[in-house]
Amino acid sequence: MNTPFRRILPLLGFLTALFLLAGCRSSKRAARESAEQVQPGSAVETSDETGKNKAKQSLVVSLLNQNRQSVRGIRGKTDLSLQVGGKKLSASGTLKMKRDEIIQLSVTAFGLLEIARLELTPEYLFIQDRYNKRYLKESWSKIPSLKQAGIDFNAFQSLFWNELYVPGRTGIPSDNDYTQRRIGDKVCLQPKVEQKLVECLFVTNDDRNLLQQTTLTTSNKKFRFDGLCQAWSQLNGKQFPSILLLSINSGSTSYAAEFTFTRLQTDEQMGSIASSVPEGRYTRMNLDEILKQIVH
Repeated sequence: MNTPFRRILPLLGFLTALFLLAGCRSSKRAARESAEQVQPGSAVETSDETGKNKAKQSLVVSLLNQNRQSVRGIRGKTDLSLQVGGKKLSASGTLKMKRDEIIQLSVTAFGLLEIARLELTPEYLFIQDRYNKRYLKESWSKIPSLKQAGIDFNAFQSLFWNELYVPGRTGIPSDNDYTQRRIGDKVCLQPKVEQKLVECLFVTNDDRNLLQQTTLTTSNKKFRFDGLCQAWSQLNGKQFPSILLLSINSGSTSYAAEFTFTRLQTDEQMGSIASSVPEGRYTRMNLDEILKQIVH
């Protein structure tokens, strides 16, 4: 079997772990975390802040909202560098997004042949293994780890569009929706909602007013998910991530991915891009089956 096709199982393993938060089962917390990342619960407001800084801090959500994309659709190319356990993989593909409708990530071999596709919609998660003719399609309400934590499509849309959100709500948030704390030049935002099983944290800084980090941590500290923006490019007159790092730490299992986005462009006329599976040609997999493949 050619090398690109041998990558399909660990690749799907990463994508599934990422979007199902499968690592919540682990009993250990990962020890190594990036020095660039703010630790949940560690933000402390400094006592020597000036009145000017406090005034600016009180408007940080409004400043971040000014960079929100107003377009309906975005598309572009992506290069992926994945690390699943001790394995390192690379792939290329495309990203297509329609606000409030769908996030679609297509992975290709040789730059031409699509071997996998992942779609997130407000209703369901869809993962398609085009080489082995298999697929997973599951509604959010039937994914226990996400349902219990109150995480849905809006959380992932916030990550890929580089925007703030409030768990359990849609629409543009306001300054009053968050508590704000400070570490040096970084401002940490936490939604004012009761999330018993997961802590949500957003981090920005004083200089650029761009959303740098999104972190989800379970209350038992057994699982942590980080999204870290490392570079931005111009899109529709605003800043949009060009390098996005995603990582999952859950004890002995760790996943990491670097997405480099190029040729980003807006697409106001994007039609329906949701996939349909040819009847009789694909085998439908359930959640337990695909999670077993990740473990093995």
